[in-house]
Amino acid sequence: MLKKKRVIESIIWLITYSILNLILRLFFSVRISVDKTLFSSPPKNALIISNHKSMMDPWIIPVMMPFRIFINFSPIRFSGATRFNSPTRNFLYASGIIPLIYFLYNVIKIPATGTTDEKLGPFKKALEQDETIMFFPEGSMIAGDTIGEFKRGSAALARATHTSIVPISIGYKPGKFRTQCFINYGATLLIPEELFLGDDLHFTRASAYLRKKIEEMYNAHI
Repeated sequence: MLKKKRVIESIIWLITYSILNLILRLFFSVRISVDKTLFSSPPKNALIISNHKSMMDPWIIPVMMPFRIFINFSPIRFSGATRFNSPTRNFLYASGIIPLIYFLYNVIKIPATGTTDEKLGPFKKALEQDETIMFFPEGSMIAGDTIGEFKRGSAALARATHTSIVPISIGYKPGKFRTQCFINYGATLLIPEELFLGDDLHFTRASAYLRKKIEEMYNAHI
């Protein structure tokens, strides 16, 4: 059943890649940078983490990947909120439009209430089943040229599942004719073991480490 479900999700993502890649290039001037190790030795599955700038991020990040890398990770599952600060997005959710999108792409919904372990449980299960998850550690979209503080969930997931992390930075700037989009697909990494030693602040240190990596990637390409 799980295998059949993944096949269906892969087909949906393949169609999305084929169509949306062309459409996005009409509205965005996209510049990407890809670490060469993602071509030579991509992980079997991964926890993809990225800063978050736009509602388009969950789609533009996968469909702008070189096809060889995209097909290795597909189908990609990402997180989705069930409550928003925007009245428009709350309306779209209540009207069923956002839930339909969540259904088609098998989005892992983050409940508005519950403990951290309860919220991270579905992500942990997916990673343990060798699925690829795209996660936005900031928890919300951060405007401007800054990177928000990372919540501890991504570090906790990587630690609990021993999953490789693929860091990505994304940014947008207004252009003369089209919005400029910059995406940097970084090298696969593991959080250094020494960050988990010592006091109870290990996940805070690990999250700060991940944030610094993505901030460096972001500043180098914006």
